[in-house]
Parts: sequence; C-alpha cells; structure tokens
Amino acid sequence: MSVHSYVIRTLFVVIPSTALVGLGICMANGIAGSAFWWTMVGTILLGAIIGILSAILNYRRFIAPISVINHYLEKMTEGDLSTRVPVDEVRELKPIAVCMNEMVETWQAVISNIKRHSDDMSLFSDQLTHIAEQTTKATEQIASTMETIALSSEQQVKTAQETSISMNGISGTLTQVSANTQHVSMNANKTFAKAKAGRQSIEQMEEQMQFIYEHVQSLGQVVKGLGERSNEIGQITQVITGIASQTNLLALNAAIEAARAGEQGKGFAVVADEVRKLAEQSAQSAQQISQLISDIQEETEKAIDSMETVVNEVSQGIHAVQTAGLSFEQIRESINGVNEQIEQVSAAIQQMTESAQHVAASIQSITAIVEQSSTGSANISAATEEQMASMEEIASSASSLSKMAEEMQSLLQQFKV
Repeated sequence: MSVHSYVIRTLFVVIPSTALVGLGICMANGIAGSAFWWTMVGTILLGAIIGILSAILNYRRFIAPISVINHYLEKMTEGDLSTRVPVDEVRELKPIAVCMNEMVETWQAVISNIKRHSDDMSLFSDQLTHIAEQTTKATEQIASTMETIALSSEQQVKTAQETSISMNGISGTLTQVSANTQHVSMNANKTFAKAKAGRQSIEQMEEQMQFIYEHVQSLGQVVKGLGERSNEIGQITQVITGIASQTNLLALNAAIEAARAGEQGKGFAVVADEVRKLAEQSAQSAQQISQLISDIQEETEKAIDSMETVVNEVSQGIHAVQTAGLSFEQIRESINGVNEQIEQVSAAIQQMTESAQHVAASIQSITAIVEQSSTGSANISAATEEQMASMEEIASSASSLSKMAEEMQSLLQQFKV
C-alpha cells in the first residue's frame, strides 16, 4: 500500500468525523449564518490537516515496516530460511522483526539437524542393507557346511558301529584261542614229564635242530587310532601263526623220534599227534583272527578316509634239522621250548584281548561323540535358518528406512538454510 492511498483512506474517515465535530460546536454555541459555514470549513480543514499528518506519521511508523516484514515473510514461506528481517528498517515493529529472526534461526537449526540426520540415516540404511546381505550369504554358507557335517557324522557313526561288531568278533575268537593254548600247555606238561621219566633208559639221544624265526616288520606308516591297534593285533596274530607252525613241526619231529624209539616211544607218539592237532587248531584260529583283522583294517580306511598301504611280508625259513642221535633229553628240551612258546602265545592273546577291549571302548566313545556332533549340527542348522529369516527382516526394514530417508531429503530440498 502506497502513502497516497493510505492518506486518502484516512481522509475518508477523518473528514466526516471533523464535520460532525464542527456541527456539534456550532449547535452548542448557537452559531448560524456565514459564521456557521466558516466554522464548518475551518473545522474540516483543520481535521484534514491533522488527519494527513497523522496518516503520514502512522504510515512511516507502522504500514511501511509491515510491508518490509511481509516481503521477508513471503521469502521464509517459500522455504528460504537464510534471509533475515532488517531490524533497523522496521522502526516501531522492531520486536516483531527480532522475534521473526529468532524463529527463523531456530527453524534453520532444526532443518539443518534434520538434513544431517537424514543423510546419516540414509548412509546407515545403506550400510545396514550391505551388512545384512553379507550376513545372509555367510549364514547360507554356514547352513550348507553344517548339512555336509551332519551327513559325514552319520557315515562315521555307521562305520564305527560296523567296526565295533568286528571287534566283538575278535574278542570271541581270542577267547577260544586262549582256551586252546591252555589245553596245549597241559598236554605239553604231560609230555615233558614222560620225556623226563624215559631219559634214564636211553643212552644217547642227540638231535640237532635249527630254526630261524624272522619277525614281521611293517614297511609303511601305520594309521592312527584303530589302525595302530589293528596292526599290533595283526603282528601278534602272525606270531601265533609262526608259533603254531613251529609247534606242528616239533610235534612231527617228536612223532618221528618216538617211532624211532620203538615200543618205548608209542606214548610220546600219541602226545605228539595231539600236540599237532592243537597246533593246527591254533593256526586255524590265527587264520580267522587274521581275516577279522583284515576286515577291521578295511573298516578303519572308511572311518578315517586315509590309509597308507601296508605290505607285511613274512619270510620264514626252517633249516634242515640234522639229527645225530635220538635222545629223550632233546625231546624234553623240545617240549620245554613248546611250553615256553605256548606261554608266550597266552601272554600275546591276553594283550590282544585287552587291546580289543580298549578299541571297543574307544569306538563307543567315538560313536557317542559323533552322535552329539550330529545333534549339534542339526541345532546349528536350525539356528542359522532362524538367523537368515531375521536378516531378511532386517534387510526389509533397512530398505524401508532408506525410502523414508529419501522422502525426507526430498521434502527438505524445499528449504534453503
């Protein structure tokens, strides 16, 4: 609004008012005629002058500053928060301008903080989405690995159970072999007593017998755990086989010497034949044990999935026995040697039995551990599935948060700070 229009609007109010005042003065004082008109004109002119001066002063003090304030208020309404109302130009409306400037500064700080937090929220949502994707991939890989572990654990349990059955079979066979060796030992003691009794009736009995026993050596590296036990049992079984072969040969030689002794050697021939039969039974039992050990080694290869081929070669040679004479003393010595070897066989069988029991206990422990591992793998798989679902929810929330941040940034672009 210009100053002229404001003065004119003011005069439209002032002139009628002053005319009424002049009329009241004339009527109160009884003025009439030409004095009445001069009084009315003077009052109206004086009122008009006072109205014009008052209008100009009011315009400068209030109306013009309001226009300035409206101008800056329109800028603020359009979103320009960087502008400020010039306090010196608004005169009497300075308190209003100060309040408006303070309000704009407050809004500017608020909008700046909102922009900064919006940018941070957008960045955080992007990072959260990226982390959620990486975590989901890692969780999927863990779930796949745990499934593989569970399948492997089931295979290990099956292999351990099969090995346990084989070890129980070995324990039974070793018990039977132990009983046979005890029977052979009793017969050998009887033969030894008879040979000692017939020693006085024989002048000279000489026998030269040489034998060479070659120990079995393992040419490869033994496998761990059950493989080591199996190889030890295999070596002991080979010792039993060698001892049984030697016992059979000694029984044969004893029978030959008894035949040469004539009537006095018949009793020894019967004993020698029985010793030979027991030696054959021991050899058969040792063969069964060897077969069971071979089965255990195959099962062990399945359980640990690695084994080096072990070639056991046993070379046995028996040199020709040179006989210079018959002697019941030599028979006694031979029977004594058989008895000592039988005792060694008994000790070896006892050691094998204890080893088999230890192996069986170890297999049971391994089976229990593998079953627990399989159960734990199943639990972990379930947990990873739950985690994958949670990460999907987090990724969805992060996506929603990112959209909200974009919308907020779009709204804040309207403001200039």
